[in-house]
Amino acid sequence: CMATVLAGVSLAFVWQLASQAYSDHGFDPTNVHVVELRPPNPMAVFTVTPAEIIAARQRRRAVIEGLPGIEAVTFASAVPGRVAQFSSLIPKPAGVEGDAVRSIVVWADVGYTELLRMKLLYGNALTAADTDGVLVNQTLARRLWERENVIGEPIAVYRGRGLMRVVGVLKDVSFGHPGEDIQPMVFALLAQGSFGDAIVVRSAASDEDIRRLLQRRVDEGALN
Repeated sequence: CMATVLAGVSLAFVWQLASQAYSDHGFDPTNVHVVELRPPNPMAVFTVTPAEIIAARQRRRAVIEGLPGIEAVTFASAVPGRVAQFSSLIPKPAGVEGDAVRSIVVWADVGYTELLRMKLLYGNALTAADTDGVLVNQTLARRLWERENVIGEPIAVYRGRGLMRVVGVLKDVSFGHPGEDIQPMVFALLAQGSFGDAIVVRSAASDEDIRRLLQRRVDEGALN
């Protein structure tokens, strides 16, 4: 059951994106904090149904949104400074020569780009209706299509899933060291089966205050 899977969940760490101190972030790190909650046995989440995972995520959202000083909350598999572990080899579209492009894949909840205030160059941010929609960064757009405005273009993000479509193009953001080359990136709605979510909140409170508030809820079992 869900209680068994998540019993003993721990607050792994909290940090502010403002620590990413370099010019022209491509997003606004002001008052953004990132939290990880880790179950004692990460492999056990594969025994939980997608419906249970979605319900747990919604419950966590409601708890966190109700904390004093929290302005917004979203979930994602990666944020700047915490690079996604998942990547995919994306084939070039018909008519464009060249090899497939290795791209980082970020699973993100609705409201992710808005909370980080990432700069949308073309199109729209993801909504709950965009189950087959993705966002791409400038680098991926140029590598695949040799241009940046690629709204409506089909894209094969990974095997076993049909073609998806680009609904927005984001300004390049460094998710690693600011001195590194920008990697091709694609952003899709958060995978139902993911429990490795980073919790992203916007709040004027300090890291320590947020840690204390969340740890209290963890200890009470409210974030299980």
